[in-house]
Amino acid sequence: MPSKITMPRLDQSMDEGRIATWARSEGDAIKTGDVLFEVETDKAAVEVEAEADGYLHHILVPEGETAPVDGTVAWIYADGETLGEPPAQPAPPAPAVTSQSDAPAAAAPAQPYALPASH
Repeated sequence: MPSKITMPRLDQSMDEGRIATWARSEGDAIKTGDVLFEVETDKAAVEVEAEADGYLHHILVPEGETAPVDGTVAWIYADGETLGEPPAQPAPPAPAVTSQSDAPAAAAPAQPYALPASH
């Protein structure tokens, strides 16, 4: 299966990073440790290296665009792997209920019971 290339977390406050430049192009042969792209954050610019050997394909985030931390930005296919559509991404988990406004409506309050009149 192809290796996913994701946006790294460069510091604790980072939620997303901007790809300043791609050092490689789609179809280029890649070796572990090769510089793939440079990420710019509000604090730094950092080169991101390949963690697998193969061929760079499916660049999903072009230069100048941002991606969330751990978001997929491209794929590396190993020698001999069939190039096809990018592998499907799992759906994000459903959000948890965090406040009363998000909670389901409570049952209607009980109606007062009327006693029958005495005779």
